[in-house]
Amino acid sequence: GDAPRPPAAAAGGGSQNPYHPSHHHNANNAAHYGHNNQGCVPAAAGQGGQQAMGGGTGNVERSPTTDNSLNDICLEYPIEVLDKATEGFHDKYCLAAGAYGKVYKATLKGTECAIKQLQHPVETGFEEEVRVLSKFRHPCLVILMGFARAKQGPYRYLVYEFMKGGDVGTRLQKGTKPLLWYQRIEIAVDACEGLHHLHNSHPKVYHRDIKTANILLDKNDGAKMADFGLAKISHGGEDCRVQQVTGTAGYADPLYIKRAVVTEHTEVYSFGMVLVELLTARPPATQRPGTKEVDYLVNEFNHDIDRLMCMLDRRAQWPLEFARKVANLALRCIMVPEDPRPSFSEILTELRAISDEATAFKERQEALSSLGHGPAATTTPYQGMPPLQPTHTPHCPMA
Repeated sequence: GDAPRPPAAAAGGGSQNPYHPSHHHNANNAAHYGHNNQGCVPAAAGQGGQQAMGGGTGNVERSPTTDNSLNDICLEYPIEVLDKATEGFHDKYCLAAGAYGKVYKATLKGTECAIKQLQHPVETGFEEEVRVLSKFRHPCLVILMGFARAKQGPYRYLVYEFMKGGDVGTRLQKGTKPLLWYQRIEIAVDACEGLHHLHNSHPKVYHRDIKTANILLDKNDGAKMADFGLAKISHGGEDCRVQQVTGTAGYADPLYIKRAVVTEHTEVYSFGMVLVELLTARPPATQRPGTKEVDYLVNEFNHDIDRLMCMLDRRAQWPLEFARKVANLALRCIMVPEDPRPSFSEILTELRAISDEATAFKERQEALSSLGHGPAATTTPYQGMPPLQPTHTPHCPMA
């Protein structure tokens, strides 16, 4: 049957900072629905589901009850160390602020780091983040260096490696230095590497908020998956029924929203929308100004590869053959019904092959250029054309 229409929730365009504390809890970018929890436990055992959109818990000052158990898996910094590194959490060190806290940049023992302050740690998935990033380490998952707790009150702090390149969503939408086509392919490979690791671990981990805002870039534009505050660890079978359907409008699988069951297929849908965004530089959902109406990008191309190819981001200078390969993979990831969707293992194999072909293609182009022939005319349909803003649909190169 047809895919159920995503809920009329406002879209999230990604935070302005890669460690933005409001992330999925912003009422403007998350859709939450209550369901009974069966067959899956949160990464922090004993904690309930995430706070429903627009609703309170009735006890916003709750503190995590199992901090001591985290000492067995993660370094705890004395709060005095963080206080000193930020001069008492002075505003000059603040990178971002949101409804759930602030993010500070600091240097600890010569290492640049980002300190995320959580004012409501239970609601913001503090323990989930610590447990997942401590247990399931991988080069394509952001490094959690440690945590800290305030001497008084509920505040908790997460200390991460500092990712200088920011988040992919912001780079695609507002970056002054556009990500080129081959960089976008490598970002897709890196993000998929991290997700493949989580989905092939024992027990399996479901991220539940896969989006470009949660893919961070280092100084060399290497990508890592981040923000595991919504993550669930499945100790049972393949499917995982959740208490709260959480995620970001446009990225969340409509079938997941309808059934409140997270599977590898529902995660693959979100990754497919990430691939669409890498192709087009357009967010998968946008709210109409002055209204509560939301336009979903998937409805614009309607699972049609030719329509999607007409929406390519000119600034990326996509060679059509590679854009079509990525577009084909993206459309298979978001297929309805879900059974034909590829697994992360299959996606990773395909992306690695595309990456290898892209490297060889790029080397041939550079060799031609060095011989004075210039790049082949088929490199991109946009050669010599002025770039458009990413929110515009470029002229269809296939028309």
